[in-house]
Amino acid sequence: MARVDDGGAPQALRSAASDLDTMDAYGAIAIEAAGVLRGFMPVDTGRARASVRPARAEGMAVVTAGGPEAPHVPVLRATHPSRFVQRTDAAMEQRAADALEREWDHIAQRNGLA
Repeated sequence: MARVDDGGAPQALRSAASDLDTMDAYGAIAIEAAGVLRGFMPVDTGRARASVRPARAEGMAVVTAGGPEAPHVPVLRATHPSRFVQRTDAAMEQRAADALEREWDHIAQRNGLA
């Protein structure tokens, strides 16, 4: 990791910058998005819905679907008229922004910046 000169920033600001690990917030968003996606997914056998998994990642919320138990998910995603992925994105857009804002507020409070 490259070292950056903080230019004499106040200690609280330096602490907040080191506290910007938002993986937990992104993980919570992914869990919620996986639930929303399952609700929008078409159900025939239930294998596609059961293959939906949230994942933690740095800087993003990730939801995966498919795999050996449901290899048809990419085709389903591309062709199904319910547009379940797009509907999930639309439903989660504001929720994700609100969740990240709450996390940033908590970081600011923990470091005496709010």
